[in-house]
Amino acid sequence: MQGREKFLRYALDAGHNQQLQVISDPDNVLGQHIGNGVWTSAHEMVSFLCIQHPSALRHQRVLELGAGLGLAGQAAALSGANVVLSDMAEMMQLMQINTEANEQILLDCPGSIQALCVLQWGCCLSDHPYGPAKLQPDLILGSDITYDSAQFLPLLQTIAAYTVVKHDVQVILAMPDRQESFDFLETASKHGFVWRCLRQVQKPDLLTPVSIYQLVLGSSPSQDVLKLQTSPCPSSVSVSETDGPVSAAAALASEANHHDAGFIVASHPSPLSNAGADEGASGIFTSIIAACSPGTRSSPGQLPVQSGTGSSLASGASPGTVRSPQSMLGHGNPAAFPPSGQKSPNVLLVLDFDWSMIEENSDTFVVRELGGWESFQRLKAQGLPWTELMDAAMVAVHSQQGRTAADIKAACVRAPMDHRMHEVLQEASGSSNVHMAIVSDANTVFIDYILQAQGLQDSFKDIITNPAKFEHGALRISPYHEQPHGCTACPPNLCKGLVIEELLLQRNYRQVIYLGDGRGDYCPCTRLGPNDHMLARQRYPDGSECSLLRLLMEQGLPIKDCRQCLSSSQVPMGNSSFAAGSNGKASTEVKEAFASMGEPSDVSVAKSSQELQSDAADVDGARCQGIHTADEQLPDTEQQSTLFSVNLDEEAKDSSRFQNASVYSWSAAADAANLIQLLLTAPAQS
Repeated sequence: MQGREKFLRYALDAGHNQQLQVISDPDNVLGQHIGNGVWTSAHEMVSFLCIQHPSALRHQRVLELGAGLGLAGQAAALSGANVVLSDMAEMMQLMQINTEANEQILLDCPGSIQALCVLQWGCCLSDHPYGPAKLQPDLILGSDITYDSAQFLPLLQTIAAYTVVKHDVQVILAMPDRQESFDFLETASKHGFVWRCLRQVQKPDLLTPVSIYQLVLGSSPSQDVLKLQTSPCPSSVSVSETDGPVSAAAALASEANHHDAGFIVASHPSPLSNAGADEGASGIFTSIIAACSPGTRSSPGQLPVQSGTGSSLASGASPGTVRSPQSMLGHGNPAAFPPSGQKSPNVLLVLDFDWSMIEENSDTFVVRELGGWESFQRLKAQGLPWTELMDAAMVAVHSQQGRTAADIKAACVRAPMDHRMHEVLQEASGSSNVHMAIVSDANTVFIDYILQAQGLQDSFKDIITNPAKFEHGALRISPYHEQPHGCTACPPNLCKGLVIEELLLQRNYRQVIYLGDGRGDYCPCTRLGPNDHMLARQRYPDGSECSLLRLLMEQGLPIKDCRQCLSSSQVPMGNSSFAAGSNGKASTEVKEAFASMGEPSDVSVAKSSQELQSDAADVDGARCQGIHTADEQLPDTEQQSTLFSVNLDEEAKDSSRFQNASVYSWSAAADAANLIQLLLTAPAQS
């Protein structure tokens, strides 16, 4: 041990009731490198993917860029991913120490650490054992790797190289909200990437918030970002298998002198010895390992360095086993992405159901049609959360009035839907370029019956709503989220923001179109980026104001009038004008599409103004229990006292949270339908 120089060892929550051992180098014993410790962004990447969205990792091939200690990649392996960790040559030794420290838990986990490798951004990867053609990852991760503007283009070139080979590779970056991160996003946009912020994390102990971004290669990437594939391949350092194993420190010290090295791949020796650890340490810092001199190891384990081969910590493989990348990494879930050659949809069209897709609140409509309004109001007065209220109301109409499944279906058939909305959705469902989804706080039975009545039962790839089923003749409704979701801006039974994150993590979409009306639609709108579009209803048929648009206006967002955009056919696409030529006019194809749309239609709603006002209060009152505005009062039984305006301050400090997404206001459903069709005909998204 030299002086007081030490490694620092502590435990970190990786989800699934498991902890990872982290060994950092705060005294720069192995050299001064920015990756010697775990940055906050890596913690938030683990929280976002491994704890909140573990299904996005199961059976996936993951490449972590700039992995540093490899925390995020190791946590991904615990969630079922097969991971390759990559970084600069000088980071390999500390990365190796960390993977060895967690070897046993990694051996027992459903995923694996496939290899540690040097991967230099911007260099040719055609001969790299984990290059785009050989690895074909499903997911690329990076935590706080955009701090150096000189590396922006090389990083984007590397990401593009993998994306060109496999279009649906997901790219998720965790970045602090600092100027360098915003400069990187601007650079990415200039080179043809589409991005959106999936999550912004603000905590009292964070000086700088951290945001989770999704990066998607657009339809027209710049030539500069594609140059990687023709640039000369730098020389690589290799040690032949016949030369026998060499010490990790010696091999990596030698490799670090070759700054132009394209790659090395490291196989795994025996676990790191804990000899010399200070077992008396308390708190999160569980032990301190005395550092050896630079260039030596505290463990006798040896590290073969191979060229063109890889190694694995996969379950059942012995440490140090060398296997080919094809046999080692062929564990991806083929159902998670379209087969090679199959066109993947570029547009995600998400519709709220009540007062958005249909011209009604399906819950209160069905209750009225079944004659259960009085019992519904009595139950509502008890202060029940909305989903419990609807469940109790459906039990009451069965037990007190004898209503059956046939009666409920007959009521759903009568739910009104604008004919123009029906036409546009039916047409969009036939396009391979569009993925249609319903995200609603209604329930599966009502939505299924209404879609069947409209002939749209096969139009939607995803229907995310509260589950419902018949038990002993009564319809029972359960919350979509069985466990607390932790979002203060959404009702307890359903966070649409989390649902949108799940949808976006399934595929790469160059554009998202979201149609909604109530405050439950606010949270998902915060996940949209500059190339996306929010269509917020302005008023209900009785003239009352819709909550979503009001909340967006409170954030100071510019709002475009839907009908004015339709009349001029000027729909902005991100930072440019939609389908605009040099004279700013829409293309002939778009004009023809617009001409075929027809005039807005009226929907006959057989309700009084008083009933409509009551419905509006229902959908944005009891449904959003605990997330109301300051002028609304909670019932005595309500324990949540935080006002919605305060929660919004936590969820979105200012309009930058919306990343310049386009916002449109609409009142007539036909106008919204016409605008959807206009957006879907954009040549840029074909």
